[in-house]
Amino acid sequence: SGAGAAGVGCTAGHNPGAADRRAAEYARQVQAAAEGSLILELYPRSAIEIVCTVLSDGGGTGAACVNAASLALIDAGVAMRDVVCACTAGWGG
Repeated sequence: SGAGAAGVGCTAGHNPGAADRRAAEYARQVQAAAEGSLILELYPRSAIEIVCTVLSDGGGTGAACVNAASLALIDAGVAMRDVVCACTAGWGG
């Protein structure tokens, strides 16, 4: 982000804010996706905070957090370069 542009913060997990390695990874994924798609220069000296509460973790949770955050930002009318979406895939042998 440029000088004076908004900052993006993200927390995720069953209890956002609690120490959890998987939740921290989900938060990093959401933050990276948001920072790459939001037009932060339109929101000088602002903070955009994204909180993703995980109700159930049965696989694909990181992608679900990215998709939920993207839809929430769209619903809130935050300016974005493009819509972000994520998916997961597995390989069984």
